Amino acid sequence: MWIRCASNDEPASRTPTPRGLAHFTTNFQATSTIERARAIIENGGLLSIKAHIFKTGGGITMLDGLDAAYCDYLGRIWGELDRRYGDTLWWTSLAEVADRCRATQS
Repeated sequence: MWIRCASNDEPASRTPTPRGLAHFTTNFQATSTIERARAIIENGGLLSIKAHIFKTGGGITMLDGLDAAYCDYLGRIWGELDRRYGDTLWWTSLAEVADRCRATQS
């Protein structure tokens, strides 16, 4: 995902001027371990979890398709991260990350 960093006072109707971009890659998927999640967090990273909205389609089965098993796995991961790091984690959305990015650019 790419987020265009713009100043907060830039009018929405104006053609955007080139600014810096923040690129967040997916760094956690169905085959990733809790150790990977902890390593990303402990190194100050943004844990970005990949999941497909469906498990199978077009004759393909995706390991990171959002089925009951993957939802259960993610629930266990999130529970472990919450127990280990508590309120030090920033449980957020990409919209909030984009807002913070814009705020630091103005």
